[in-house]
Amino acid sequence: MLQTYKARLHGTQIEWLGEIPSELHDGQNVHITLLEESSTLMQQTDSKGKKMAHILKELASLNTVSSIEDPMSWQREIRADKSLADRED
Repeated sequence: MLQTYKARLHGTQIEWLGEIPSELHDGQNVHITLLEESSTLMQQTDSKGKKMAHILKELASLNTVSSIEDPMSWQREIRADKSLADRED
């Protein structure tokens, strides 16, 4: 089973962050996954969030669901009609 541990790379040295693998031995094969810098990842997430907020605002301005008097009741009705894959009634 593959296990994941947090570490930071310093040149050719690995600094373990948190739990250190207990079963490491010299010459053991490992897979290293390089993560994106958190600032880049945060910028992408922030950009996607702003885009989604803009789209939702546009959707709300269209009043697409204003004809639904009781949204909770409507949702129950919609979900009740759907059959689940590989399940019998």
